[in-house]
Amino acid sequence: MKNNRLLSLFFLTIIVLVSFGLLFGCSNDKGFKSELKIKKESVSTDSNSSNGYKSDQELSKNTVSKVDSTDNRKIIKNAKLDVETKKYTESIKHLESLVNQFNGYIENSNVNGGGLDSKEQTRTANYTVRIPTEQLDSFLGSIGTIGKITQKSITGQDVTQQYFDKESRLNALKIQRASLEDFLKKAANVKDSLEIYKELTNVNTEIEQLTGEMQKLDQLVSLSKVDIIVNEVPAAKVYNDDSFMSEIKNIFVESSDAMLTFCGAIIKALVATAPFAIVFGVIGYIGYFIYRKIKSRTSKL
Repeated sequence: MKNNRLLSLFFLTIIVLVSFGLLFGCSNDKGFKSELKIKKESVSTDSNSSNGYKSDQELSKNTVSKVDSTDNRKIIKNAKLDVETKKYTESIKHLESLVNQFNGYIENSNVNGGGLDSKEQTRTANYTVRIPTEQLDSFLGSIGTIGKITQKSITGQDVTQQYFDKESRLNALKIQRASLEDFLKKAANVKDSLEIYKELTNVNTEIEQLTGEMQKLDQLVSLSKVDIIVNEVPAAKVYNDDSFMSEIKNIFVESSDAMLTFCGAIIKALVATAPFAIVFGVIGYIGYFIYRKIKSRTSKL
């Protein structure tokens, strides 16, 4: 009887210990999942509050200070130039030399027009070059050495807010990744590990995407795009000048051109009518000769 009581007490103790263990394990598992959920929500809330894509949300103090700082502003600069030159070949070579001189590179180029049998046609070259932004002003100032600038425009796009919004989002994601990696090490079972690993993969993908977008913005900010059109003009073209001597020169050039044009027209007309004059002259001479013969015979009768 005593042995039966001891045996019952032993089994009861085992049941209590097992129940306590199961209860403690479930509690730890729920606590782990709850902690993971709270951590993810906390990081997500922090990142969303600093992403800046919604107009009614404010940036963190660190981001605001960066945006307000003049030194940290991110501005994409683009320029467009139209240039006329009478020395086309030399101007093209000089332009390419300037691009190298200012540590830039030619993104693309297109030269067309002006074949060997078409001397009256002028040539045109289109260049798109990339110049370090800190040297852009100096480069644009040197373009005047390749020809006459007929048109010039410079535009700037401020992407400071966009850049630092991405940076804030990226920092929040890195914090979230570190937390997920820590949770992955503490995962109690395979199911939790798979869930955390899936979330970690999504975070890494977004980090790579944001990193690429920021690198692209950095490149656009650091290298300005300059579109240049080089037009060849006839050597006789005279640019407008208000000086008296320039006016006299223009009148003389215009008069000379008119005289040459008139003389050329007369020469062309004489050359064009020469075959007709020869033919009709021969016919007229023969007619006149026959007329004299007939008249001579008539007078003898």
